[in-house]
Amino acid sequence: MYLQEWDGVSPRVSVLEGSLRDARATMGHGTAPWLAALGYLVVLEQVGANLARPDTRFRFRTSKELRFRAGALEFAPNPKDERLASALYALRCGLAHESGLKARRLVFVLTQDGPLITHPRTPWDGSREALMTQPVMTVVNVRAVGRYVEAVVAEARNEFAQGRVELAPNVTAENLLVFGGFITG
Repeated sequence: MYLQEWDGVSPRVSVLEGSLRDARATMGHGTAPWLAALGYLVVLEQVGANLARPDTRFRFRTSKELRFRAGALEFAPNPKDERLASALYALRCGLAHESGLKARRLVFVLTQDGPLITHPRTPWDGSREALMTQPVMTVVNVRAVGRYVEAVVAEARNEFAQGRVELAPNVTAENLLVFGGFITG
């Protein structure tokens, strides 16, 4: 049920599918792509919190960051890109908790074209002066964030169909059934 695509009729939908549906709609509407990107980043955290490969390298998911990293990399096209996972987590934190485009020593510029992420040549030292005088911005294409997350979810669904997905460590089927869905209305 958790990985199943919503049929548009059933009153019950997984939190994963609901988040994907709403992120897609927001991105498609085009007026708040940053909000759609945040929705997609929430999906990565959900995947990392709830799903795993049987031979997962992410055995310890004891914090939000570790769950996010697992979600960003476990079923990813490039599952070893730790720098990408760190930047996406920082963006998630900035958008969700910092009410802005800075978090964890990264300052973001959001675009709607170009590569998924362009890291700065010079890491930001935290100073205002550096923001004004050095190329310290991390550039993120919000539409590419959506495509990246869609690829992660597609791979998780593909692996599930082949019997190669299980619940993440410390997740029970009962908890996922109770807390992993909601009623539409």
